[in-house]
Amino acid sequence: MMICHLNLKAQRDAITYRRFYGDKESYWVGHALTSTPYHFVKGYSGGIGRISRAGQLKPEDVEKMREEDRISYEQKLEKADEIICTLQILHVSESTGLPLWFNNGLVEYKGDSNDQFVRAEGWVGHDGHWGGGLTRFPNELCISQLDGEFDRILGDERPPKTVNRFSPEMARTIEALIQEAQRWDRRCEELDLYVVRRTS
Repeated sequence: MMICHLNLKAQRDAITYRRFYGDKESYWVGHALTSTPYHFVKGYSGGIGRISRAGQLKPEDVEKMREEDRISYEQKLEKADEIICTLQILHVSESTGLPLWFNNGLVEYKGDSNDQFVRAEGWVGHDGHWGGGLTRFPNELCISQLDGEFDRILGDERPPKTVNRFSPEMARTIEALIQEAQRWDRRCEELDLYVVRRTS
């Protein structure tokens, strides 16, 4: 109940959103204020989104390359590790290690438009490594799988690391959520409740 209280509009405006970074802290603060047991998950959160490769450039930068540079770049890219560059933070179930929920919404980047939905091609869980990479949006970071002991032994000879793929069932669920959001966007526009910002 304390978490709900901290997220009431009056409390959000006066305390939660002024003192914290959104509603996320209200969950552990609510538990702490009521002496309810809780714990933090080890490691950082994971991420979901488009699958790309470490060292991947933006298409417009590749187009500007000389032919021999482009061929060399494409050959290197084939051997590069897969990564997920995203703003969508993923949390996995501790019991199964599978995706449980993600935040930042279904829209890929709220600052640009709200008609481009996340392309959930793959995911990396709490055991990933966050860093830089191909970024399309402000504050976007990339996550990759961590090296295992076998990877360190193989060194440069190891195969490229891959990210997790969604099961067909999970992919259908995410697609159904996006279709429902699009349906509600259309309905809200019909009722003049809001205007969907579209990419140009």
